[in-house]
Amino acid sequence: MQAIEIDATIDAQRAIHAVLPDTVPPGKARLILLYEPQKPQQQTREFGRFRGHGHVPDDFDEPLLISQAQTESIPLATVDRIIPRYPVSTIC
Repeated sequence: MQAIEIDATIDAQRAIHAVLPDTVPPGKARLILLYEPQKPQQQTREFGRFRGHGHVPDDFDEPLLISQAQTESIPLATVDRIIPRYPVSTIC
């Protein structure tokens, strides 16, 4: 087997048309195609694109509350160091 390198263009129908040198005899051949894949187009970023689509609650910066069900498996001394306790009435 011999190899030759020829530049070619792939048309819209995904076909290649090439004229081979006279030294290549007619008959079966094996074609190996090397091509550069197309780079995916990057989506442009737009600042403020999602403005107005979300809501931040007024108490967003308040300390988090931990429920009694969550504290039953954690020693109270640990819970008090992590999150100070608040009465349930302050949640509503």
